[in-house]
Amino acid sequence: MTKVRRIRCVKAALDCGTAKLCAWTNVQREHWEGDLAVEGNLPAWLNGTYLRNGPGLWDVGEHSFHHIFDGYATLVRISFNQGRATGAHRLIQSEAYKAARTHGRPLHREFSSLCPRKPGSLLDRVRNIVGLSSGTALSDNANVSVLPLGDGRVICLTETTKSSVLIDPDTLDTIGKFHFTDRLWGLLQSTHPVVTPTEFLTLLPDLFRRGHRVVRMAAGSNERKVLGRVHCRGGLAPGWVHSFAVTENYIIVPEMPLRYSVTGVLKSELTPWYIFDWVPESGSYMHVVCRSTGKTVASVEVPPFMALHFINAYEQGDDDGGTGVIIADCCEYYADPAIIEALALHRLRSPGINKDAFPDAR
Repeated sequence: MTKVRRIRCVKAALDCGTAKLCAWTNVQREHWEGDLAVEGNLPAWLNGTYLRNGPGLWDVGEHSFHHIFDGYATLVRISFNQGRATGAHRLIQSEAYKAARTHGRPLHREFSSLCPRKPGSLLDRVRNIVGLSSGTALSDNANVSVLPLGDGRVICLTETTKSSVLIDPDTLDTIGKFHFTDRLWGLLQSTHPVVTPTEFLTLLPDLFRRGHRVVRMAAGSNERKVLGRVHCRGGLAPGWVHSFAVTENYIIVPEMPLRYSVTGVLKSELTPWYIFDWVPESGSYMHVVCRSTGKTVASVEVPPFMALHFINAYEQGDDDGGTGVIIADCCEYYADPAIIEALALHRLRSPGINKDAFPDAR
């Protein structure tokens, strides 16, 4: 068996000081491409491309972002071909990034700055509310997901619907906005939609009707259609849904007690959890939506939980041949929202400070 000991970037590509902290430092160039040095040998059968999307630039001019989720989107590509490895990265050319580069400071609100740290005057608060409710102040910084659609297109996105952009997986160029042709209003979406060869499934949170629309988009289409609606059972606002789970026949929509803080947004004030409230007494639920009818077939109350990512989901049949049990796997932090603040950059960049700061997960 051929062993690959290590793949490392050539010096020209990797200039970020201590290797273990590279993930939390700024990329040095807007675009880089070149060979990767390989220690050992790559198997001849290993051919293909790995794409990753995530924040890669947190400092613009004199401004430094606070949270890892604030950074400007940076695509990374590693390609393997007949024993050779090449790498590349490129910043996504979002309007938010281009404006920040031009003006030397951010002009759009990112994750930790949706509300000003200092609310300011009444007029400032009104401007903030208008900017957020209209979407003009929201960022299109697509710094989380990169997904191949069933028709060959590749899309990047984050939690604002305006962040959906198409990219070229070979050159990493930003092709342009992904324009939805439907008239579904909504400023927010799930960061991690589920894509199959035939469809694109996602959730659109409704902050005022306390729920989520479950929408479907067929491969090759730009039109989303509402499959169903989940009504949240607890609290005054819907729970934050960073990701959700899908089985062959069902969509599992989590409702955890980390809820959007509508009051905080309206008052232009950050909460201890940025734009969320942690309300364990409001209840926690798992909603099950039928993929064929769009109806909510079950809403199960569960103990309080804090989960960002669902990993897997599947059905177990009963003795009569029907679905008896649905198993959904997620990374859960023992009902502790401290994981949100543990991802602040000053913690990630200071291992001594952040030692044991991450809540336990199961």
